Amino acid sequence: MSAPKLRFKDHSAKWNEVILNDFFYFIDGDRGKNYPNENDFFPEGYCLFLNAYNISDTGLTFKNTNWLTKEKHKSLRKGTAEYRDLILTTRGSKLGKLAVYDESIPYNVVRINSAMLLIRQKQDIDLEYTLYLFKDAILPKFINQHIVGSAQPHLTVKDLKAYSTYIPEDVIEQQKIGYFFSLLNLKIQKQQEKVELLKEQKKGLMQKIFSQELRFKAEGGREFPKWEKKQLNQLLFENKLRNINGEFTKEGVLSVSGTHGVINQIEFQGRSFAGESVANYHVVNTGDIVYTKSPLKYNPYGIIKVNKGKPGIVSTLYAVYSCNQEVSGEYLDFYFQLNDTTNRYLKPLVNKGAKNDMKVNNQQVLVGIVNIPIFNEQKKIVEFLLKFDTKIVAEKLRLNDLNEQKKGFMQKMFV
Repeated sequence: MSAPKLRFKDHSAKWNEVILNDFFYFIDGDRGKNYPNENDFFPEGYCLFLNAYNISDTGLTFKNTNWLTKEKHKSLRKGTAEYRDLILTTRGSKLGKLAVYDESIPYNVVRINSAMLLIRQKQDIDLEYTLYLFKDAILPKFINQHIVGSAQPHLTVKDLKAYSTYIPEDVIEQQKIGYFFSLLNLKIQKQQEKVELLKEQKKGLMQKIFSQELRFKAEGGREFPKWEKKQLNQLLFENKLRNINGEFTKEGVLSVSGTHGVINQIEFQGRSFAGESVANYHVVNTGDIVYTKSPLKYNPYGIIKVNKGKPGIVSTLYAVYSCNQEVSGEYLDFYFQLNDTTNRYLKPLVNKGAKNDMKVNNQQVLVGIVNIPIFNEQKKIVEFLLKFDTKIVAEKLRLNDLNEQKKGFMQKMFV
């Protein structure tokens, strides 16, 4: 017999070690000959046919739905959800997503696809407790230990059925634990929404700033001059400095991320991916601009970022540029933070090869046109957006604190 480190007052009943198969049914989606294809899906219908994209971090979502006719639904065997079921994604990039199907869901005929699993109670256990037991106590450990496959990772129902955990005998204690974590999760969700709202507000402001719908004033309320259209090669020049003298080691190698910008590779990814020698790497000074010649999900022609941190080096797959006196690197960094702006700028300049590789030389990247205000207005724009970034960082830290609190409670309130 075992018990958690932290318990509610007046609760001292046993926590029993159980095999999951003794307490839950595990039901696959139908994989038979009548499994639906694209021609069987409709924008509305009798039965909602769930896929992995219908499960988010906060539960079921119905932005994009596929529907089956009553006849098609009846032709399938297992995989129909019942109220109080948990729905788990079991393979692919969405592996491990979990949601509860209950009376709050507005659809009463729901079926899972073959990459999902229904978890249904055999014995009376509090539903909210069950959700957090699986979502935060069981699945992270189980997936880490039992994930199968690399190209298409998945988990096996057989192993999950045999997995053991501890459950309190006292249903009231289960209810209290479930309610406690539902309140904590609600707090985390609201904080996450606050962060996302600030990001959207920033994006909207940037769109207005760079379209010149929103303008800043000079000292004394005077108007700044009109913006000019300039080729980027009028503002940047290629930095051809290499690490020949060995000033930087592998510890100084930088990565370029769509979300984090230019960042130390070891700090960002946990280790260096540099080759044996970094002598031929480009030197990147603080304030330099780096262009990545690699396609990203939202940036198929690469990204353009400024190095706001310490000097370092990047591989020869990157192009590095320095700013002249007419432009602020931070201004260009904000300018190219908008995916549409970056893609629109790079698309005419970049040829993509058969293997999706970038065919563009370092000088060709600079022939595109950008809208540029005078330097003093650039400074005003940068100061304004940096203040907004500071707000976002502060709210992200609050979100991280809440997630760490939850992690600590999970470790102390579950066995």
